[in-house]
Amino acid sequence: MAFALLMGFAIPALILGRSVLAAAVGVALICVLLSGELRRRQKGVLDDIPRLGLALVLLTFLAWLPNLVNSLDPLRSFEAAFRTIVFIAIAVLAWSSFGTDNTLISYCRRSLIVCGVVCALLGIAAKLGHPGIYWVMHLKGWRDVPLLTELKPLSALAPMLIPAFAWSVCKERGIWQRLAIIAIACFLILLFVTYNRAAMAGLLGAGVCVAVAVGTRRSVRQSLIIGLGVIVAAIAVVVLLKVTKYVPPTDRDLLLPLWLIDRERQIIWEFTWRVFQSYPIAGLGINTINLIPEASAIMPFSAATHIIPGHPHSWFFEILAETGVIGTLSLLTTVCWLMVRLLRMYAQTGSVACLAAIAASGGYWASGLFNFSFWSAWWQMSYFVIMAILLAGHRAHGHAGGGRAAEA
Repeated sequence: MAFALLMGFAIPALILGRSVLAAAVGVALICVLLSGELRRRQKGVLDDIPRLGLALVLLTFLAWLPNLVNSLDPLRSFEAAFRTIVFIAIAVLAWSSFGTDNTLISYCRRSLIVCGVVCALLGIAAKLGHPGIYWVMHLKGWRDVPLLTELKPLSALAPMLIPAFAWSVCKERGIWQRLAIIAIACFLILLFVTYNRAAMAGLLGAGVCVAVAVGTRRSVRQSLIIGLGVIVAAIAVVVLLKVTKYVPPTDRDLLLPLWLIDRERQIIWEFTWRVFQSYPIAGLGINTINLIPEASAIMPFSAATHIIPGHPHSWFFEILAETGVIGTLSLLTTVCWLMVRLLRMYAQTGSVACLAAIAASGGYWASGLFNFSFWSAWWQMSYFVIMAILLAGHRAHGHAGGGRAAEA
């Protein structure tokens, strides 16, 4: 029970700090190891792991290794790549530890709902009310310092958490169902008060993936209606950005309008593309693009911002420059296989948990095109933990439904 409650608590608790996320997941897994249930729950789990998926993950890891030769910091590069594999292993351990126990999954789901509502409301209150609420949670006292990007990580989780809450709406009844609806509303409000455009793109990506998935089990007419809804939502977001975004004057020719993609990101992406052209085959080294001398140059139109302020703010450009064509194609192949696999699972079973996993994956990869570093530990861990919970729910759905989903 402690394992399930902590897994549900871990992701929304990011508002308290990234170390809280790591601690919650770590303690949850320690609870599993101490429970004496691990051996029984792990029985037959290897048979449920797709061999092709495992092979693609390992192939991607091996495809990332050649750039260690020319990396500015080989140990840093290896650590980032190996850490990703470790996180996947942790997610598999968590997924398998739920087994097909609907009671444990229910505990986890309800913990996620309650923590999601509380943490989102605290974030909204700190943003619209007094920032001291946030600073007190971070043990810095009641301060009047305005919040800038401090709530961005929490709102960035919206494209992954909202599908999980929607799954809860379908599975729960009574007060828990109403709380799940409130959780969705709270994260939508948080997304807009923090003006997180990357998360908005993530929600649109999630919507597109859901439309495709639902189309595999519905009539053409129903699929067209869902697709039209996604298009209308996309237009509404674009109009909102066009109307509300302040566009500073510029004398630089940019590919995209500033109300859609800010000037800084476009300059960062241009530089990252040039780096890729210098290291096209194996890349310059994982998690090292900010270490090259040119990355410390001051960005045009800026007084102090470096040309690479930590990372390229797009997993695609980051992977392309740091792992080259070899590493990028390997990762894209693995991601495409995952999405196709999830779509087939949903087409076969109609599992709401599987549909939520499709949406969460679409949200993660779409929003990641515009925000955090791919190698960011908390960002990867958030995705893997949410997927572990949702796919555990799908597995339990298959067990309850005669095993078809579990076989998928």
